Amino acid sequence: MICKLSGLRSKSIKDIIHFEVLDYEIDQETQNTNDQEAKYIIKQLEKIKEREDETTVGIITPFSDQQKNLTTLITKHKDKDYFFDKLNLKIMTFDTCQGEEREIIFYSMVATKKKDKLNWIFPTDLSNTDLEELGDKKAQRMNVGLSRVQEKMVFVLSKKPDEFNNEIGNAIRFIHNIYDSEEKLPSKSQLDPSSPMEAKVLDWFKQTPFYLENKDKIELKSQFPIGEYFKQLYTEYNHPKFVVDFLVIYNSNGKTKQSVIEYDGLKEHFENTDLITEGNYEDYYTIEHEERQKTLETYGVNFIRLNKFNITDNPVKYLDQKLKETFKKDGKINISQFKIQESIQKTNDGEKKYCDRCKKLKDLKSFKDSSLSSGIGIVCMSCKRGSGSKRKKAPVRKEFNASNVKFSFEENKSYEIDYSTASGFKSSRKIKILSIDDKYLKTYDYKTGENRTFRKDRVLNSQEVR
Repeated sequence: MICKLSGLRSKSIKDIIHFEVLDYEIDQETQNTNDQEAKYIIKQLEKIKEREDETTVGIITPFSDQQKNLTTLITKHKDKDYFFDKLNLKIMTFDTCQGEEREIIFYSMVATKKKDKLNWIFPTDLSNTDLEELGDKKAQRMNVGLSRVQEKMVFVLSKKPDEFNNEIGNAIRFIHNIYDSEEKLPSKSQLDPSSPMEAKVLDWFKQTPFYLENKDKIELKSQFPIGEYFKQLYTEYNHPKFVVDFLVIYNSNGKTKQSVIEYDGLKEHFENTDLITEGNYEDYYTIEHEERQKTLETYGVNFIRLNKFNITDNPVKYLDQKLKETFKKDGKINISQFKIQESIQKTNDGEKKYCDRCKKLKDLKSFKDSSLSSGIGIVCMSCKRGSGSKRKKAPVRKEFNASNVKFSFEENKSYEIDYSTASGFKSSRKIKILSIDDKYLKTYDYKTGENRTFRKDRVLNSQEVR
């Protein structure tokens, strides 16, 4: 259902989804029928004929009683031939619509405040059901029925969306949220015209289930001047006025969380690009990139980084996973961030600064780097190949050295490791070993949620996690 809706998003949302909640005196109907919903749908068919719209129409209802009721009423209608021939009208249940698609689908849900038997048709709880595997018949019925639309879906209801129960209620409310919520997204004209990937990232973002389910809680800002923002908040901020591709603002339960989304182009963010692979790309980020990211992380910024390597298979799915990981967990500051934040005050008071690479508090002059626009780095010059020396454009790639391999590993076991990249940047990881060869560990990286390759001679510390 989500994929089908995402594919229609080139139109205005009001053009592809409509909700009609009928207001009438509820009768005590003995069967699973609803005459008021049937009459409304027939009036809409008449309007389609009057406008001479060239389209196809389907009606889907949960109950065979309502299917028969609609069929009887429409068959008696004076324009029945037009409806069935010109509009290719088909009246179906959620069970009989497999393989059928129409440009417009009317959903007659039948249920009222007094009578609701939808729990006999649809699942009550999908928390343990994989809709892609479709192992549950009720789940399959709901998923298939709600994915038959090509152009527009019209829900004809006899009670408000928030009055429906169980999983069909969740599905109806999910779609209604898309229909009813105001989008707080940047326009294409607000994107960086020199970065064509920003338009693609925006399109991927709009298709993520996380966004579709939380539209009313999310605001997305493009080309956000985060450096200028921090300069206003923190008097100690003396870094460049960085601008980020996108800032996501998520408001839920009275709390606000934020995250930056950026697309990393090869030329702008990486060095030695001819050596980069899907498994080692993090080893080749430029030092300017690392400086910028660590500076912003100091002030509590979370990053979702996209590049050609981590979005290869399905960019929407990958971005959705990262959004859920970022916003559905408690925001806890890590030790590295805490130490850097602590050093900010020490920098102001005593001209000291904490080096994120060697983990030492040093004189501010140790961080002066004329190759940086700010003049001051977050990594000391000793860690950048010698105090006072200018940084080379790209680090020299050291060949594999078996004598530096200090630890042994076993497949299908998990480890916490400290690792040094080709540029000398150190980080801590939790990994699961997928396979091992003479030089490399092919792993699942819990930090990034990706399969990554680590060179065994760059592992500085290792401890098995049981």
